[in-house]
Amino acid sequence: MNAIGIGLPAGGTVFTVRTAVIALTVGTVVTVASAVFPSIRASKVRPLAAIRDLEAAPGGAQDRRRAVEGAVLVVVGAAGFVSGLTGTGVLWVGIGALIIFIGISVLSPLLARPFTRLVGAPIARVIGTTGVLARENAARNPKRTARSGGALMIGVALVATIAIIAATAKDWTRDVFSEQFTGDYVVATDSFGFGGLPPTVADQLDALPEIDAAAGIRIGSARDTAGADQFDFSVYVALAEGVTSAAAERVISPIVADLPNAELQSRDEYIESQAGQIDQIVNLM
Repeated sequence: MNAIGIGLPAGGTVFTVRTAVIALTVGTVVTVASAVFPSIRASKVRPLAAIRDLEAAPGGAQDRRRAVEGAVLVVVGAAGFVSGLTGTGVLWVGIGALIIFIGISVLSPLLARPFTRLVGAPIARVIGTTGVLARENAARNPKRTARSGGALMIGVALVATIAIIAATAKDWTRDVFSEQFTGDYVVATDSFGFGGLPPTVADQLDALPEIDAAAGIRIGSARDTAGADQFDFSVYVALAEGVTSAAAERVISPIVADLPNAELQSRDEYIESQAGQIDQIVNLM
């Protein structure tokens, strides 16, 4: 957690009986369920049919129905996706993408054999016998190949979705802070929720002739603010007219240096630090 920037307060490991019971119960149920249902399905297949691999036989009404259902889902999903991009709302973009995803999953067993032969042809020529065996094995049972590829497809889709959401959130955060934050510097702290900056810091900075205004930002429960300690989690600073950044940093830095949990940030650094908090969530995911 510390490595990805989301450190937890130090403390002993808590392991209760409730934790053990829940973990054991959930693990057992999930494991048994994941084994029982495929076993029931497999028990309905005759032994000779199992060794002959009849599932891989192409054609038939089932494949035609799968092709029609998958094609309809892809077309409907594409229509919703395009409709969302052209003005009906971002919700339809997500719905359309989900339907396309399901449609491709339905079609994947039908696409696995020709796609495997096409992609595997150059591999077979380069690697030789091993490549030929790998290509034929993947093409022999397209449903099995499609299921294996489906897991990878889901993983890639999740990673891509998280990356897109993170990039969007970071741009939105930059826009919001660029518009709403009009100061020049920020004295920030990383101990939000566990202390902060003494309220006197804002007063010290506000008294400097190089500073036009300095205001501390504080958060807390209203009913507790009277028997509770008061801390600022940030101090926003606006420079006086004509004061350069170098001159401001010369007078602000000594005050900040006396505070081990404080950091002086310029406007751009502060905005980037706020946007960078999204990366911590992405790393955790």
